[in-house]
Amino acid sequence: MTRGVDAGPWMTLRSDQTVLPHRIFRLFESLIGYQLNRWKNLMPGMAVAVLLYAVPLNVLSDPTNSPLPLPNLRQADDDTRLWLPQLDTGFRTHISVQPSLLPQSGIAAPVFLAVDISTTLTRIRELRQSGASGLALALLKEIETEHKSDWLEWEQELWLALRAAGDYTMLLSRLQSALSRLDGVLKARVYVEIAGVHILQDNPRRARSVLRAMWVDSEPDNHTAMTARRLMIDAYRAENLFVDADAACSRFQSEYYPDDASWGELRATILLESGRPGEALRYLVGQQGVQAERLRLVARLREGSYSADDVLTRLGATAEQSNVGVDAHFYWGIMAEAALLAKDWSSRVKALEWLLASGVKTKAPVLPPTRVQLLTAYNRLAAEILPVIPFGPQDPGSWINAVESAGVGSEGQRALLVTILRTGVEEDAVGILTRSLVASLIETQLSPLVLLLYGDTAPMGSESQIEDDLLQALAQEAVQNQHYALAARLSGKMRAPPPNMNEGEWVLRRSRIQIFAGQADDGLIAVVDWLSGSDQLSEEMLDRVMQVLFDLQTIGRHALALKGFAQAANLVQTPRQRQELFFW
Repeated sequence: MTRGVDAGPWMTLRSDQTVLPHRIFRLFESLIGYQLNRWKNLMPGMAVAVLLYAVPLNVLSDPTNSPLPLPNLRQADDDTRLWLPQLDTGFRTHISVQPSLLPQSGIAAPVFLAVDISTTLTRIRELRQSGASGLALALLKEIETEHKSDWLEWEQELWLALRAAGDYTMLLSRLQSALSRLDGVLKARVYVEIAGVHILQDNPRRARSVLRAMWVDSEPDNHTAMTARRLMIDAYRAENLFVDADAACSRFQSEYYPDDASWGELRATILLESGRPGEALRYLVGQQGVQAERLRLVARLREGSYSADDVLTRLGATAEQSNVGVDAHFYWGIMAEAALLAKDWSSRVKALEWLLASGVKTKAPVLPPTRVQLLTAYNRLAAEILPVIPFGPQDPGSWINAVESAGVGSEGQRALLVTILRTGVEEDAVGILTRSLVASLIETQLSPLVLLLYGDTAPMGSESQIEDDLLQALAQEAVQNQHYALAARLSGKMRAPPPNMNEGEWVLRRSRIQIFAGQADDGLIAVVDWLSGSDQLSEEMLDRVMQVLFDLQTIGRHALALKGFAQAANLVQTPRQRQELFFW
């Protein structure tokens, strides 16, 4: 079979036999290349996916973060979207509400810092120094200090809080109890403290008895002994035993040789109090300073070398120098005395108002002011003004206009208002005149006189005559001065919330004031009563309720706080409120 001149059949056979393996090889090569190309195309996408899975959102969204080695995180089996951070193109922080499905192994557990809620001496001192003595006292009363190693420090803080609260009966009891646990110098110092409290209680005879017992029962150091001798002089003065006080001064001078200016002023003061102004001038010769000048002025007034008008003139020339403190009290005391002698009732009213409003106690040789003296001065000043003021007896509004246009000064206006109210007016006029009087006292920073004139036993009648907005102003001033007990009493007299507060806000404000005043039970009762009558509670009001309950926790009244939590829980409606309540 030659059929193949061109070797077709043979060549065909050879070609088939030779090319077949080559084609198979090319086929496999094409398939492998195709797969490689597919993997190359998939690599960028896989890289992005790995990056999104492994890198936290804040690293991706914050260009200031440097690349850091990251731990390998395993993918959740069921749904990676539950733990994969949501990329936010607005670069906002997103906190998922879904629980994390990431394995917890290898991830540090959150660290919760323990909050120390114990009552410490440091916290007590901070409360006292910030003016919350009532709150400090409430805490100290709940603490048993008898078996503490530092019991004396706790007792001293309690003594300070009791003194600030004016609870001298309990203070004396605690001081007496401490005597049996002390000896030596410490015991002597407690004796001196007891004597000082007796003097504050206007019991100087008892103070002298305690000081005598100190010399027998303890061993005072030099400083304590000196303090005790000075207290003995004060006790004699408080009993008006000026001859004995002068003799005690002579003994003190012979033992301690004081040569400071204050000692000469003390000797002159005692001589003035004993009615010997001429002898007092001997101790003031060559003395400099405002106090010495004031003493010389009193001595010359009482001796007769200066007239009352001369003294008032000299005081008027130095009025700008006396604004605050004991020096101002002495200044106004001299003015009150000179004005009485000169029958200058306007100056006397002005002086007595300042003295009574300031409440400053001084050892200056001037008579202490009284409410009776002020009312008498009001009557005398009003008697001078009334004849020249025409007003219609049937028109209370015309009275106010006449008083304000009389040109008699604010003290003259108050004298007229007090006198008219005390003589008796129609019921519809009482409110108008009372408002004018109280507003005048508040505007001239004489608010304490309101409480001197109005009250259950005061001459002007009950505080209920004062309108709510004025009571609110007085209560706010008391809060600013950290007189929380007074603020609580004034707030309790109000008949309705202030115009800028709803009932809930007003109840919570009053409750906090009562808590700071040491009246925690009354404060919580008001909150619970208000909550029990409420149908719902906004998140803002819940925050305020929680703050009141936190105040109770702060002072250790946890049982009271739990009562408040239980009542507030009945009004919780939203998840956020439940979370807030659970947190507190």
